[in-house]
Amino acid sequence: MANMTLLSNKELLKRIPLFSSLSNNQLSILENAFVKKKIRRNYLIFKQGQHSDSFFVVLVGRAHIVTTDEKNREVILAILEQGDYFGEMSLIDGNPHSASVKAVVPTEILMLERQAFESCMPAPESLPYRIMLSLVQRLRAADKKIESLALLKGQDRIIQFLKEITCVADDGSRVIHAKISASYIGKNVGASREMSSRVLKKLKADGLIVEQPDGSHIMSRI
Repeated sequence: MANMTLLSNKELLKRIPLFSSLSNNQLSILENAFVKKKIRRNYLIFKQGQHSDSFFVVLVGRAHIVTTDEKNREVILAILEQGDYFGEMSLIDGNPHSASVKAVVPTEILMLERQAFESCMPAPESLPYRIMLSLVQRLRAADKKIESLALLKGQDRIIQFLKEITCVADDGSRVIHAKISASYIGKNVGASREMSSRVLKKLKADGLIVEQPDGSHIMSRI
């Protein structure tokens, strides 16, 4: 895909795998909706936690998808290069971005605004749309797990996982209905059975998790 910046939007779209199978009529509809934009090195295209109204495709250059914890430690989730796209998850489910995207070299992108993007989407009540929404939710969960594995210590990962599987009861208490064996926890957080067992025993000994007669557990706010 040489000389990408010199091509018309329609020719560009033909050379990008995501759009290459579209008909000429579909390409003609999209070509006027895309806008080219040049991005300087280290520019933050969008930030984790923000909403966005655009879908992006990399024409030239390179960008990183990064997630950051409360201590500003970063994990690179993906490297974006020519033909790669991003920003679609927030446009599909309406939630804030789960990660930031930063240009790491001078980069040129194509931008598609929300209205044009949604015109290409299946109807919200359709099965394809519901499947897309479910896939986005799984991707967000996967991003969160990658961040946890990369940035959190074993004990912190276990506590975070237990928080994620709690349900709020009518009385406001946080209940874990799932069986929380050391083996089950370890498989979900990438920790050894021994570590999971030690942390679980400590949480119970400290009264932070209390087992109920029906086998469920009440979890204190940690």
